[in-house]
Amino acid sequence: QDALEHMTAFSRCLFESRPDRKFVWSFAVCDSVVYPCIIFLENVIPSEPMDISTVKGRRRFVSFMVVMAFTSRARLGYDSTVRYIHDAKQWEIDIFDSESNVKHTYRVVKQIIKGDLDQKNLRTFQCTRYQSAESGTSDADDKEYVFLKDIWSFQSYRYCNTHRDEVYLTRAVSEGLKHINELYGTYPKLLSGGYVRPMKATGSEEEIIDLSLTQLLPKRHYVHNRLATTPFASPIQQLGSIDELIVVVADVMAAYMAAAQICGIHHRDISKDNMMFTRRKDGSVKGLLIDFDIAINNPSYWEENSYMIGTTRYMSIRTLEESDIQRTVLDDWESMFYVLCWEATFGLKNDRVKNAQEDMALLQICNWDTFNYKAAAQFKRSHVDSLRNFISLIASHFYQVDGYEHLKTLLVELYQVMFQNKNMSLLGRGALKLTTSDIKTIQSKMRQRLSTQNESYDTYVYDMEYNAISRRADCSDEIASELLKIIQRARVGALERIKLANESD
Repeated sequence: QDALEHMTAFSRCLFESRPDRKFVWSFAVCDSVVYPCIIFLENVIPSEPMDISTVKGRRRFVSFMVVMAFTSRARLGYDSTVRYIHDAKQWEIDIFDSESNVKHTYRVVKQIIKGDLDQKNLRTFQCTRYQSAESGTSDADDKEYVFLKDIWSFQSYRYCNTHRDEVYLTRAVSEGLKHINELYGTYPKLLSGGYVRPMKATGSEEEIIDLSLTQLLPKRHYVHNRLATTPFASPIQQLGSIDELIVVVADVMAAYMAAAQICGIHHRDISKDNMMFTRRKDGSVKGLLIDFDIAINNPSYWEENSYMIGTTRYMSIRTLEESDIQRTVLDDWESMFYVLCWEATFGLKNDRVKNAQEDMALLQICNWDTFNYKAAAQFKRSHVDSLRNFISLIASHFYQVDGYEHLKTLLVELYQVMFQNKNMSLLGRGALKLTTSDIKTIQSKMRQRLSTQNESYDTYVYDMEYNAISRRADCSDEIASELLKIIQRARVGALERIKLANESD
């Protein structure tokens, strides 16, 4: 075990410095036993042990070394579609577009992510388009930056189709929204994208080291996608103000809702890292929603609620509890709400933590950031069950700096529509699960109000459904429409404040 850990740590340096490596061969030596291993970004696959103190073990080891000395670069783990150009001192990456079947070549300006993310293996690059796909003429003068994503995903076989194909879904969003001018720049425009076939050990290698990568396939499918998109964007930590953050989040959620309503594609991973922005020549910002790698376009697949999606602190209560309640757009709106709460607490650039005189770990919101999903869900239920709880436990601890008051006002408005919607019955409000006695008390109050109360979204007010989250899920389209209007109004106000600030400067 120690030897494998040392190998993995060393291989990480190779993966970071060599974007042309798909995997790395290595040896773990324990006394007289040698374990040839293949090291991927995510895991290590050792062969059967070779005991070199025995004749059979030595023969196998020598045979293995001879084969490795004469084998191809591809079988050593090198990717022929990624090359280092010594004259230009740059890496060059090919993408074979799955729709046009044409090769596009990009030159790397900067490597952003060098590998190893939770549950997926990812490298990302800032690139320029270098070569015309068909004519082969140089486009080196085209300095528009491109975002290139190289991702290996392990997925169960049931998802190995267009319903979980990031290239397919990104292309569908790009095509479906391209005629809506006001959304231009809020979603990734796919330039090229396609599937890169996985490497599998075959033939003599399997015979020599008793190792077959295909043993992984019954449980998991090894998918390697590569895609290039524009615009190239920056993380929200580089925004200049909270008002710019409000503008960006409003743009992101407008793109999210358009993708869901027009393209039928639900992103399912609204998080801080997937909200980016571009800055125009006039200094204004535009929000960009990225990463459709766990998006889905088939509602029937939403029944698979055991698949944990997202970043824990931003996950909806339904997702954390692995509930059998159907996932809806409200889950992603809830994630957006938690993102803004987190930013409002710790600061846009995490500056409150850097300058804190208090122990930030004692804040209630920190209970959202735990690997104990059930506990995180219970804390969130308590924190958002009532406006009083939300104010006293969460909002009262927001960063007390100029500009953050506008974010607090927005979050209170979003809270009231999301969790205490006046168009929902009393049983459709709050977040804590109710007892039968609680339900009967609420139903009695509702009967008294029925003559003066407008019809609620959840018209089945006398049902014994005790979970408010389930009731709101049934009315998700109406509630999401209200939420979008709120954040768009906040965007208008933020733009006005930005304009006034620029004029005063």
